[in-house]
Amino acid sequence: MRLLTLKQRYYEKGLAIAQEIGLRGQQAALLNNLGQIAQYRGDFTTALANYRQAQIIFETLGAKTSQAGILNNMGQIYHNRGAWDRAQRAYEQALAILQAAGLKAQAAILFNNLGQIYHQQGDFVKALARYEVALDIAQEMGHQAQEALFLANIGQLHQQRGELEQALATYQQVLVIFQALGDKAKIAVLLNNIGGIHQARQSWAEALAYYERALAFEREIEHPAGVARTSVNIGAVYVKLGHFRQADPLLTEAVTLLRQLDSPHLAQAQAWLAQAKAGEADEATSL
Repeated sequence: MRLLTLKQRYYEKGLAIAQEIGLRGQQAALLNNLGQIAQYRGDFTTALANYRQAQIIFETLGAKTSQAGILNNMGQIYHNRGAWDRAQRAYEQALAILQAAGLKAQAAILFNNLGQIYHQQGDFVKALARYEVALDIAQEMGHQAQEALFLANIGQLHQQRGELEQALATYQQVLVIFQALGDKAKIAVLLNNIGGIHQARQSWAEALAYYERALAFEREIEHPAGVARTSVNIGAVYVKLGHFRQADPLLTEAVTLLRQLDSPHLAQAQAWLAQAKAGEADEATSL
């Protein structure tokens, strides 16, 4: 977290100067930057406070596209906390601004975000419709990174519908793009998804191999939510295999991180940890 701490100090000093000399636009931009750092660290309360201050300033300045960026950031926090209605409202407000401004590339991201909300609520038809709009825009504009991201979400949808071969083919295609781009955060997500397909097939060794590669990337980029998610995935496989002692430390770490992040996925991690603890207790009793 050293780099993030240095960035935070730089932004805080810049904010103090901007406030002192009355540079309102710079104040808002720096508040947004500080909000992004807090959001990455999982401090959502601080992040939302910074975003709201930035949004008020951008609104008074009439900087609509900057407002859209803030609304998207706020929507992501609501989204991650499972506040679907608030996330959808924020995304739709941002999307309306971007469409009015003719900013197709940015609008594609919002269509994708809305697709994720429907996807996570199990409405695959509405989710796919929005993913496809996002994908069409990305392909039209030749934005390879966006195209890969939207394809990955479509792959997830296929996976959840049990269309595993189609999902795996899509993921492998996307993984090649993200590796070429050097995007470690997205590589980690794809590796998790591929691991999930192998887990669904009960190909445990392959699942663990992909999950462990994902966890290495998540630790390297210092992403607490990613570390927690992947640790739960690995821990769950170990529990299913009866390797309770290997599962315990991973799931314990995940529970700690998810509690700090106030994550809606905490209960699931706690359930896996409880199974690991019970398995360890049974092993101790049988000795």
